[in-house]
Amino acid sequence: MNVDDPQSQFYLLEPTGMAGCGLVSYTIDVARKSWLCPRCGAVRHHRPIDVRLDDDPPKQALNFICGTFLGIMSREFRDALGEQLLDRYFHVGSVSFRGTINSADWFTFHGKHKLIVRRVERVIARTCEVCGRCMYYGMGRPHLFPEPPASVEIFHSGIAELVITAAVKERLMSRNWKNLAITKLEIPNRLLDGHQQLGAAGAIR
Repeated sequence: MNVDDPQSQFYLLEPTGMAGCGLVSYTIDVARKSWLCPRCGAVRHHRPIDVRLDDDPPKQALNFICGTFLGIMSREFRDALGEQLLDRYFHVGSVSFRGTINSADWFTFHGKHKLIVRRVERVIARTCEVCGRCMYYGMGRPHLFPEPPASVEIFHSGIAELVITAAVKERLMSRNWKNLAITKLEIPNRLLDGHQQLGAAGAIR
């Protein structure tokens, strides 16, 4: 890997200070019977997910729905990505609130390409016995192993975190986002967390 080649550089884009959003209570059982894994909270369907929330999300670019691995993005973040990247890398659904029509300001998302950002301390990895997702938790330095395919520009990692290429980083970070952190990810040439084989990506919280 040539670390000076922009095509080999990946960045972790993650919201800071996430408070999370709550599903309207009567929709939770419906979600568990359709798109939501009742054990680990993974999104089980490869399609857009429409939800109804109790309240407006906090004013930040990325957030998540409590108890799930379904993310929330703001209209500004969606517009910054552009339709081409959205269509290629995300399933994007609608958000509504009690007694309202679909919001023009918020959208659900889950990625078409998943990726685990590995850590180096207190790492736990196990498989959900219901849906088969790999639940991964760790602390310390974030990194990728092995190197992701350069043909994919955006991966969904964890709940509302994204792994993006240098080109996508330049596109997004031309704006001044609040509550959004970006970290350049190392890609070591050896295994650091002791878990050689990982299944479908995810992270336990």
